Amino acid sequence: MGRSIEVSAGIGGTTVVARCASEQALEARTMIERGFGPLAGRKPGLEGAVVVFGWAAYRLERREGQLLVCEPDFDEDPRRFRPDVTASLRVVARQVGLVKMLGIKPEGCRFDDKIVADRAALHAPAVYLHRTGTAKGGDSGWYMGRAEAKEKPSPEELAGFMSCGLVRLGRERLLDVLALPVGYIARFDGDTLLGIADARSREVYSPKRGRG
Repeated sequence: MGRSIEVSAGIGGTTVVARCASEQALEARTMIERGFGPLAGRKPGLEGAVVVFGWAAYRLERREGQLLVCEPDFDEDPRRFRPDVTASLRVVARQVGLVKMLGIKPEGCRFDDKIVADRAALHAPAVYLHRTGTAKGGDSGWYMGRAEAKEKPSPEELAGFMSCGLVRLGRERLLDVLALPVGYIARFDGDTLLGIADARSREVYSPKRGRG
């Protein structure tokens, strides 16, 4: 990522500022205008407003004399917000880029939606992510398993965690696929996306072939 910059946009006569990497200026301005634009004229004001835009949530906080867009602190505690949006914009850009490349309609998943995983997969390099349902009630619909698993894990061997927990696990690149539709399966070796299959088990992406 490039140097950090401040991007501003006017919302109902109020200047809103987002801090991000220099190459994210367009995405940051789009997020401010589309995310907070509908709140123009909000009473008693925009401070404290929270919106969900794509995978992440954003909150407006008054800091250092500015009304700053803050993202959840994915590295430490996502219940707290930090005055920078670089990480969330990076994740959203990758998710959008992938579904556009595949030519498919994205299905939402929030940073705080739960992923169910085989506990043994949490630190395994070779894993797969399978979308078994749409996101609802705080459940992302995603399951994370070990690529070499021969049997389905027992309920005691399963764990649930917010999707942003992949950042703390050092697996941020797995977030790239979370906008894929129900039935899709993505295979990873470490941070490398090995392939994607659709709901009919047809390979729609591989690193060598690109889009299927």
